[in-house]
Amino acid sequence: MESREELIDIVRGNGDQNPLIFLDSQLPEHPSNKNSWLFNGFERILTYKNGIATQIDGSGNKVSSVKLDPWEALTTFRKEYPGYHCGYFGYDLKNYSEELISRNADVIGMPEFWIGRASKIYCYSVGDGEELKKVQSNRVIENESKPSFRVDFKKIISKQEYLDKIKAAQKLIHDGDIYEVNLSHQIEAEFEGSPVDLYQSMYHRGPVPYAAYLNLGDIVVCCASPERFLKKNGKNLISDPIKGTRPRGENEISDSRIKKELFESEKDKAENLMIVDLVRNDLSRVSKQGSVRVTSLFDVQSFGTVHQLVSRVESEISDNVTQEQAISNCFPMGSMTGAPKIRAMEVIDELENYHRGIYSGAIGFFDPAGDFNFNVVIRSAIIKKNNLWYSAGGAITSDSEPNQEWIETLVKIRALGLDLSEFE
Repeated sequence: MESREELIDIVRGNGDQNPLIFLDSQLPEHPSNKNSWLFNGFERILTYKNGIATQIDGSGNKVSSVKLDPWEALTTFRKEYPGYHCGYFGYDLKNYSEELISRNADVIGMPEFWIGRASKIYCYSVGDGEELKKVQSNRVIENESKPSFRVDFKKIISKQEYLDKIKAAQKLIHDGDIYEVNLSHQIEAEFEGSPVDLYQSMYHRGPVPYAAYLNLGDIVVCCASPERFLKKNGKNLISDPIKGTRPRGENEISDSRIKKELFESEKDKAENLMIVDLVRNDLSRVSKQGSVRVTSLFDVQSFGTVHQLVSRVESEISDNVTQEQAISNCFPMGSMTGAPKIRAMEVIDELENYHRGIYSGAIGFFDPAGDFNFNVVIRSAIIKKNNLWYSAGGAITSDSEPNQEWIETLVKIRALGLDLSEFE
């Protein structure tokens, strides 16, 4: 049995009410693909919502609730319960770092962050072909059945409404208010069956280096992200912003042509460079002076359904900066906001018609040595009861062609296997 399949069997056998997080590196040939991690048997969980930090024990009982800054609460929690910690940070944590608000209704109702300390941990070294390593003891639960799933499209913003929002964003750009903004929309569908099977379907449609499966009891997240938000490895901080997307070609010849078009596109390079500069600025707030550098620029990387333009920014973290401070000062990822960052987030809240929640946030883990690795939450299905939500967006600049931007969002929804051609 392949090691990834062993991990999937554990995911299947975990049960609906036991929290589990699977951080799934799916592309062995990808330069950033190293390890997959699976965390379950959570002994302690910290959630945050509306200014309140709540601790939950391994049995699901609420232990304490206190009004506290989110990053302060996380720092205290990780000191009190040392070890491996994993979970997610939602986009709306921006409101606690800056003078921002989220005015759209929160239909899903997830915590603004969810971080837990797990007692059972697996690590699978993807890149070197090693067998599954048990970091802490657990048993492999064999899969007994593989139920199917069904996703029935329910609701999407009208094309004209999205085009109007793009034009409103471009007016702000022409007026000098912003340079670029990430504008997204959310589809809603009915869901029936196994979330694990949906996750596996997304994997087969297009493996990615930063996928994640979160079973949080009442909510499941199936994330097929190709993008890293931030990694700390010793003193080194690494961020890999993505901006610039093209659909895969129908054959090898058209695929090569599309890759060449993407690499030579001045528009896509300009989008990417603006976000690279934004990430450089974010990292400079938590890094040693003069250490921020761009180590890769405009690298075309190919995934199952798209080609994307990826860059890398690295730096050396300052001696007096904690892990939480490094994340909070760079959060959320600049590729999901625009530039300048604060004004772009205000524009997002003004133009979008839904609450982003976990979308545009980050999923990942901290290790006991003080390192961490978090993705950017994109290409993600959120399942609650029989409802599914999925968001898609793109960078809007002065020379964006609105119709093409709309089609790009539909391309990104292909991970679900839905046919949205009637909306093009």
